[in-house]
Amino acid sequence: MKLIVAGASSLLGTEIPVQLDKSIDTSKLKNVVIRDYSEYPDDVKAEFSGADACIWTVTLTPLRTSKAELKRVCQDYTKLGFEAIYEAAPSRPFRFMYLSAERIPRDPTKMPVIMADYHNMRGMS
Repeated sequence: MKLIVAGASSLLGTEIPVQLDKSIDTSKLKNVVIRDYSEYPDDVKAEFSGADACIWTVTLTPLRTSKAELKRVCQDYTKLGFEAIYEAAPSRPFRFMYLSAERIPRDPTKMPVIMADYHNMRGMS
């Protein structure tokens, strides 16, 4: 299985443990650093090719960030990342898991009590 963990160095991303048995050939593991989540060079897209799944953990702390920056990171970057993976011809079926903040409402008509705009925006990603 080829798995992409986007945002692996983030607080949330580091909590995704990848436990490997000592008998597993770790030469197949690759660390690909993306400097800007709005740009995916061809060499990065080549690494995405044939992927079976992606766990997307790219996020920001909402209390310290503007609404525009939150939208750019939580929505725009997610869309651009998914498009880059799609262009790289992932395997079929391909699974994309978007990890979001705690208690994000699935029903956009329900307004959370705390940070309603942020929570609803995250649910629209």
